Order: sequence, then structure tokens, then C-alpha cells
Amino acid sequence: MIIFIDGVCGLCDRFARFVSKRNSQKIFSFELLQGEFAEKVLDEGLRRSLGTVILWDGQSIFVKSEAVIIILSRLTLGCRMLAFFLKFLPRSLCDFGYDVVAKYRYRIWGKKDTCGL
Repeated sequence: MIIFIDGVCGLCDRFARFVSKRNSQKIFSFELLQGEFAEKVLDEGLRRSLGTVILWDGQSIFVKSEAVIIILSRLTLGCRMLAFFLKFLPRSLCDFGYDVVAKYRYRIWGKKDTCGL
């Protein structure tokens, strides 16, 4: 499964590091939304939505809180428990929270000159 992230976002960088440390089964790999691979497999609208984590399993695309929940559900026990809890919340509420964080992510976590990946 491939996780597409914004290559200059400090929060995205931290999220990628968080997932990488807990990705013991090597389920996930990372690509940049600004990269050549994203250009090949994602349509332009998705590539431009830099405020969205995108998960691609080779067939289906998942975005926002749905992508995060799927990612968390395949990591450590604590992450799976959090994903289990989030599944019971209305998707609209989870996406609203996701959108609020995405709106202020550069202000809070900053922008990077280069991606840590």
C-alpha cells in the first residue's frame, strides 16, 4: 500500500516517521504528492489536494480520515485501538476534524525545504 503525502509539510513528515517506526510488516511505502509516481497513478485533482493524505492499495484510493483509519488499523496494537474507536465516529465528524488540522498544519508544524523521505 502506498501513502501519498505533501513533501513540504512538517505534519506529513512527522506522520510518515510515525508510520515508518510502526510499519514492522512493511505494509506501507511512501510517495510524494508532488512526485513523478503520483503523476502517473493519481488524477490531477488528487495530486493538488496537498491537505489530504492519500492511501492507494493498487486498486482503490482512500483519502482524509478514511485513509488514516486504514493506516492506523494496520500498525501497532495502540494504533489499531485508536482506529477501532475512530471507526465508530461519523465519517463527517472525522473528516471535519481532519480538515481543521489540515487547514492549520503549515502554521503549527511548518513547511520544510526538503522532504525527510
